[in-house]
Amino acid sequence: MGNISRKVTKIIKLISVLLLFIAGKLVDYYISNHAAKGDFWVDFLNNDFSIKMIWIIFCSIVLIILFTELYEIITIPYKEKIIEKQKELGEKNRQIEQNSGIIFNKYGELAKFNKKSRFYDVLKSFVDNNTLIECAQIYKYSHKIENNNIVKIRVNFEEGYAYENVDINGILQSYYYINLTDYKELKDIIEVWKILYNYSDEVSQTESECLLQNFLKRAPQLLEKIINHLNTLKDIYACNEQDFSYYRIALILIKILHSEYNGIDVNKVLQNILVENYLISTKRTGILGAILLEDSYVFKHVGESQKNGRMYFSFYFKVYNENYLLLASIPPNELNDKIRWDKELIKVKNDFILRMENTNI
Repeated sequence: MGNISRKVTKIIKLISVLLLFIAGKLVDYYISNHAAKGDFWVDFLNNDFSIKMIWIIFCSIVLIILFTELYEIITIPYKEKIIEKQKELGEKNRQIEQNSGIIFNKYGELAKFNKKSRFYDVLKSFVDNNTLIECAQIYKYSHKIENNNIVKIRVNFEEGYAYENVDINGILQSYYYINLTDYKELKDIIEVWKILYNYSDEVSQTESECLLQNFLKRAPQLLEKIINHLNTLKDIYACNEQDFSYYRIALILIKILHSEYNGIDVNKVLQNILVENYLISTKRTGILGAILLEDSYVFKHVGESQKNGRMYFSFYFKVYNENYLLLASIPPNELNDKIRWDKELIKVKNDFILRMENTNI
């Protein structure tokens, strides 16, 4: 707007000067023709309308020029001050934006630190006050569908706590890959299984029978498809990233099909024992079970380390609509006790959820 105003002022000045020049020439011409006769003022005051118009135009132009110059003289200092203030305001706005960015960044870092601190406090009280649990870790996970119709599940370590003299290793970050079609089929099967397993009293007998037939048809079909694929792997070098996930899915399907949801992993599923040992021990896929089930999942550590035989209990929970997973370990000697694992682990899960609810995360 300021540039446009200055351009208009310059144009007005140029036009005014041009009109003043023309009017001056006309006045000069008229005066030169009438002054010798001595009747200039008489003609002007009496009869000659054109002379009156020339004088009116002349005087108007003079007034316009005077007004324009006076306006410039008066407003220039204020314009300079306005421009200076605008520059100062723009600089302050840039500083505010920069400071706001720093503040929001610091706030985000503080919020993240505060969340991790509270996670640690919950884990510490949870482990220290549960004789069944020797260590616990919290993971955050997310799902993404890749362009090649692959579901990518990313898992990130958030916080952990272990009791004294407990050797435990955490997964800092891990990725799991599943074909989208198989993923959807598995989720549908799990949904039907949950209704049959947890809500059988809430559905009619007819509906329950239909769901059971659906489950007993689709679950074995998917399991057979996965095992047939894994049996085509001739050696460990033929395995890819998806195969680790599919082996864990096979174990999940076997468990829910045979109602062996008690923490005892099925082994010797594949024909090639070397490939099977490689798939179950090379990459940690136990927590994938809780992610896929969106429920509690129990599995054993398989390997050559002193952790061999240790039981892991995992389940998912949400914080501000974000997906998290708790992974808790139980020492091998506890497995010798004849207890109902499902009831005990439900108590453990409820204890952790209660501690989470009592903290302001």
